[in-house]
Amino acid sequence: MAELQPVVMVFDDLQWADKPSLQLLRHVVARVEPTQRLLVVGTYRDNELSSSHPLVETLAALRREPGVSRVELKGLDDTGVLEFMEAAAGHALDDAGVGLAHAVYRETDGNPFFVGEVLRHLSDAGAITQDASGRWVAEASLGQTVLPDSVREVVGARVARLGETAKHVLALAAVIGRDFDLELLARVTECPEGELLDVLDTARTAALVRELVDVPGRYSFTHALVQHTVYEDLGATRRSRAHRAVAEALEAMCGGSPGARVGDLAYHWFSATQPVDLDKAIDYSRQAAEAALAGLAPDEALRYYTQALQLHRQLPDPDPLLGVDLSIGLGTAQRQAGVGAYRETLLDAAHRAQALGGTDRLVAARWPTAGASSAPWVRPTTSASRCSNNRYEGSATVLRPSEPGCSPSWPRSWFPPATSPGAGS
Repeated sequence: MAELQPVVMVFDDLQWADKPSLQLLRHVVARVEPTQRLLVVGTYRDNELSSSHPLVETLAALRREPGVSRVELKGLDDTGVLEFMEAAAGHALDDAGVGLAHAVYRETDGNPFFVGEVLRHLSDAGAITQDASGRWVAEASLGQTVLPDSVREVVGARVARLGETAKHVLALAAVIGRDFDLELLARVTECPEGELLDVLDTARTAALVRELVDVPGRYSFTHALVQHTVYEDLGATRRSRAHRAVAEALEAMCGGSPGARVGDLAYHWFSATQPVDLDKAIDYSRQAAEAALAGLAPDEALRYYTQALQLHRQLPDPDPLLGVDLSIGLGTAQRQAGVGAYRETLLDAAHRAQALGGTDRLVAARWPTAGASSAPWVRPTTSASRCSNNRYEGSATVLRPSEPGCSPSWPRSWFPPATSPGAGS
């Protein structure tokens, strides 16, 4: 037939073929004559092949045949996911839709199956809907939705094939985060390093994790969805215990100087919170917030201060002065991030500080960007005007905190204006 007209033969999912079927495929390819117009296409998933799989031998043999070539298929890029979504929607996406497309790409790494399943799930969950004109609009962010069952089943089956030891190791790796390092994972799993490397090699072959070439000993889950699925398969109690184990291992690694890993410690202690852990979780959250402010990242600082205050309210006997300190930090972060509520936050902190007799905290609440020991109080008169450096000029009375008349009952306009996001304080 192939001598009379072109013929295309397609063999799908060769990773499921048995050895006799693969031998037949080798025979067909080896016997193709130059006069025959025959195209043989075979597809397979390389992440499902072990070194002993019969397809490995077949592939090696086929590469020696003339006219045989291999095409490696990769996921869609960011633009490809956007075009995929616009084609499915039937119209160009607005800014919210483009943002959702970028989020879908980050979560799926462009895997077409994952992209399609996530979009279908978002539609079923009402996260993306059609308006009156028929245009698709995003109603919620990707982070607000749970994973579709189809993705869970695919990832879960792939992990299950690796065995219980690998499942346990990958679960703890998922608790650490999408990126994780070998040293920390070894401490948490208490596995010998050689055995752990074997597990990670197997997971790498299954396309669940990849080793970061430029950072020895550093690994990453291939898709954020893989990490989310493995993480969510743990029960709440196991997740909490795992976060505590990671936090304790990090402390042992860092000693008394967490440095750049203070944010990791804050996250894991917050996620592991038990009554005995609250003080530690609050302390690390506060350290992470202060480091974020020093690093000109007020949005991160705002998140950590909010987290610390949330934990502080859970204490059976919370320290009121610590609560004031955290509120001042929150107000400072809000101001630098351009959040207008910073005035109310700092006013409330100032009132509480006055009631507690905390003079330094009064100063810090009134002047969130100045040192508490040196910032003067300024009580402006009607002719005072605010300068660009947040001090006052004109007729004004300068008071030190110890002087009479120093009161926190100031108008909101006395507080420095909010800084636009990204600007310096």
